[in-house]
Amino acid sequence: MLVREKYGRKSEEFKAFKEFGYFYKAIAPKIVTQNPGVNPAFRLEEACVNYRNPADLSMQKHRNFKTPAYSLAADVPPLWNIAKKNALYYNGMGRGDFSKLLMQASVLGIPDSTHARKVQRHFVDVVAWAAQLEPPAYPRAVDPVLVAKGKGPFRRKLQPLPRRLRCKRDLPQQTRFVGRSGHRPLLRPVFFEGLGPGRLV
Repeated sequence: MLVREKYGRKSEEFKAFKEFGYFYKAIAPKIVTQNPGVNPAFRLEEACVNYRNPADLSMQKHRNFKTPAYSLAADVPPLWNIAKKNALYYNGMGRGDFSKLLMQASVLGIPDSTHARKVQRHFVDVVAWAAQLEPPAYPRAVDPVLVAKGKGPFRRKLQPLPRRLRCKRDLPQQTRFVGRSGHRPLLRPVFFEGLGPGRLV
């Protein structure tokens, strides 16, 4: 409404904003979280692709699927971990080409799949940049007693692994069965509906 009132329906500004505004209206109710600082990226992407034609990612007015009413979010992951990740996401998903995975939120601002491919080529550079990041220095005092206490279990878990799995880039991530984690598997129905019990998330 603000863009329309300020620039008019026939303006270039309104034309450029129209599709973005349509998707923003669709995603806004889905990304309100119950906690500050968490990342509702899955819900943002879900809301966007819900109104995309699967064949060419062009905008469509009818939705592709029903979405749950509640909001889902996760902790914001540190970018400096990308270089050693086998899977990009906490639930074990996101294996393969990280450039395609990291640019998924771009579906909010692209007109079609042709433009998406152009964006993805730039995200190869984004992945390369993120892979060379180093973690910031820990800002608090380190307790040497706790360091010594944790060093033993850490080494016992890593030493039995083959040397190639102990290097920085190949450090494996542990994926737990939903039934053993003690957490409510809210993301499970979204991604694994109908796959049956015992699946990893």
